[in-house]
Amino acid sequence: MILRCARCSSTLGNNAREDGPGGDGLSVDSKCRNIPVGLLNLLLRRSPAKNQKSSLRNGYRIFLTAAGRSFLVAGLIFAGLVTSSRGVVVVNSPADAAALQAALSGTRLTITSVSIRTGEAGQFGTYTGFTNAPITIENGVVLSSGEVAFVGPPPDPVVDYPEPSYEMGSLGTPEFDAYGPGHIENFSSSHDVAALQVDFHLDTNSPVKFDFVFGSVEYPFWTSDFTDALLVFLDGTDPTNQIAFDKNNQPVQVGNSFAGLVVTSDANTTFAAPHGMLVKLTTTTARLAPGDHTLIFEVGDVNDTFLDSAAFIANLRAEEGVQGTEPTDPPPPLVLNGCQSQNNTNCVSLSWMDNGVAAILEESDTVTGGWNAVSTPWTTNGIWLQALVNSTNSTGFFRLKKR
Repeated sequence: MILRCARCSSTLGNNAREDGPGGDGLSVDSKCRNIPVGLLNLLLRRSPAKNQKSSLRNGYRIFLTAAGRSFLVAGLIFAGLVTSSRGVVVVNSPADAAALQAALSGTRLTITSVSIRTGEAGQFGTYTGFTNAPITIENGVVLSSGEVAFVGPPPDPVVDYPEPSYEMGSLGTPEFDAYGPGHIENFSSSHDVAALQVDFHLDTNSPVKFDFVFGSVEYPFWTSDFTDALLVFLDGTDPTNQIAFDKNNQPVQVGNSFAGLVVTSDANTTFAAPHGMLVKLTTTTARLAPGDHTLIFEVGDVNDTFLDSAAFIANLRAEEGVQGTEPTDPPPPLVLNGCQSQNNTNCVSLSWMDNGVAAILEESDTVTGGWNAVSTPWTTNGIWLQALVNSTNSTGFFRLKKR
């Protein structure tokens, strides 16, 4: 057995030994300056199908290379279909090509085939039940740099070395590594890439759209160092074929994309506070000619093989729209809490749920025109926002407008 630090990979010496009855624990004298000395009980949570297994917990990574031996039985063994139902999201993994194809929908276009280009079967799945506000998305497919069976809640409160964190043993891809420099913050190399190819046919020329959310437990501790990313290539794997961006036209990644756009209030997955995700986004392609086309969706670890990130992708369709990426959902509805009048001044109390869509509160004295931004500061109570607006107008109309 070899025990290493998960981040610096320094070996902790040859004095590791099996501890306790049946060898169900591990005692080690740590030589790494980043990890305290002490006894560590590790859980093995990887598939026995691999020759080399690893687990991450509190900064340690243990490799078990003894063939044919059952070590640490308190793990979860992946054999056949795994269903994860911790919380709202239910993930089925591994999913066969037919299930993945059906989950992507394919409205006004025909999906002709779906195939795994790179990655392990456990990195792909279908999901249902992503329905708890404020972040929701239709049923679809999920890709992860780790095991998709563990993307459900609850979130791990640990900030620096949280779960889920699985080293899949998958490689990066040439297109991921070619795109990374100059596009992904502090990019060096890609690892554990899950790449899904979707071939489809258009009968008439049309833009194509898909919705997605992207979350990571790299946030908030490692956002500028290990910038896991989602890339989507259309009709080729040249860097110019990459079409997935955030609403600020940055590649979707932990780092630049998360700056000012991260949401920590998700109630469906493990990517809730203290971790985060991007609000649901819709990517619209340029107008495509009739005929056959290919999309390649890729999620991967960047600069290391730990701390998982995942993308939930849904509602692939042919539909008119402006090329680019925008938040899918509209601003949330306004709630009128009350109105009081004193000394010819109306004080209006408004509130709304933070669904992750950046919006501006505006007011007008008519419903048809003259909208102006309200400068009143907002207060926050959990996922709710509130504003008190004073006005001398006899009538008033208010709205939230997407930024």
